[in-house]
Amino acid sequence: MLPEQMGFLPLSCVWRLPRKEPDIQKTGAPMKRLFLAVSLLSVLSVPAWATENNIDTLIKESRAAEAAGNTQDAILYIQAALVADPSRAGTYAALGDFYARAHQTDLAMQYYDEALDIDPSDPAAKKGMAEVSRAERTGKSAALDNN
Repeated sequence: MLPEQMGFLPLSCVWRLPRKEPDIQKTGAPMKRLFLAVSLLSVLSVPAWATENNIDTLIKESRAAEAAGNTQDAILYIQAALVADPSRAGTYAALGDFYARAHQTDLAMQYYDEALDIDPSDPAAKKGMAEVSRAERTGKSAALDNN
C-alpha cells in the first residue's frame, strides 16, 4: 500500500520552511545556562551526592559566579544547593546574602526567615537579617555590598 493510499501526503507535497542558521551570539548564553541547569539537576538526582562538602562547593561556585558578574549562574548554583539539601539553614542564609548584595531586601529577609525557621540560632541568618534591617532603617544600602 502506498503512503498516499494510507492518508499520508507524499514528501513532494510537504512545504518546508527555509532553514536559517542559528545566531551563535544570541543562543550561546541561554544554551549555556540551560546546559548548566540540566547538568546540575542531573547530578542532584544522585542521593549520595548531597554531602556537606559538595553543598559548600556549590555555594562557593555561586559566590564566584556572582563576583564574575554572572548572576544567573550564581542563582542556579545556590538553588542547586537548596535542592540538594533543603533542610540546611546555611544555604538559605547564603541565598539571603546574595539577595541582600543585590539590594533585593524583601527576598533577602524571606530567605533569612526560612533559615531561622530551620535553625533559630543560625548566626549567618541572624547577622544578615540585622544588617538588612539596619540598612533599611538608615537608608545605607551600600553597606549590604560587603555582606
